[in-house]
Amino acid sequence: MRILLVDDKANHDALNATMRLEKFSVKRVPNGAAMIVAAQSESFDIILFDVLMPDMSGFDAISQMRANLIEAPICILSEVGNAASKIRALELGADDYIQLPIKAEELTARIEAIIRRASGHIASHLDIGDIRIDNRARVVFFAGNLVPLTNKEFTVLELLANRRGRTISKEGIMSQIYSGHDEPNGKIIDVFICKIRKKLAKIRGDGGDYIATVWGKGYMLRAPHAEQSAA
Repeated sequence: MRILLVDDKANHDALNATMRLEKFSVKRVPNGAAMIVAAQSESFDIILFDVLMPDMSGFDAISQMRANLIEAPICILSEVGNAASKIRALELGADDYIQLPIKAEELTARIEAIIRRASGHIASHLDIGDIRIDNRARVVFFAGNLVPLTNKEFTVLELLANRRGRTISKEGIMSQIYSGHDEPNGKIIDVFICKIRKKLAKIRGDGGDYIATVWGKGYMLRAPHAEQSAA
């Protein structure tokens, strides 16, 4: 995956290092003008920049790129986290707005999700053991039985499924569900997880074992039977 990153601040050095560890190919440019030139002449899977750049505002950059028919996904990375900035960026054509600071795993998950959505590479369904998640109908089956999930419960389970076998922090789940708007206390994620586990266990006793708690880090979706048979 090729990433275009406007890197004019020290904190973006850390972001760039993170992405290199994840084996992304990152092209760094110093300002908005250089970014627009690069985006017009090369192909990128995603473009990352701040709303505050030395030569132009991120909002102007979004407008110019969309006016020039640059179709690559745009994601804002900024310490500016007010709702007005987020709404304006999204209305101008940004695909996501990520408030800094952010953990490496959360940044990686968000970038991968944006690229998947933009490229249409979202599978019609995901199977994890006896759980089947239908992404298009937004329904979940466990052992052939429909699991009655609310919309937010489905979103939580879908996020865990897309990163199956890897831990997602509560903060990472929160940022995907609420996108910085009217976020409740982080304990709400524990409530969602508890409810999902109970609904899976009601269908079959071991259903709750599919969601593992990684103490101090977050949650992980796994297929316990497959792990046991492979052991």
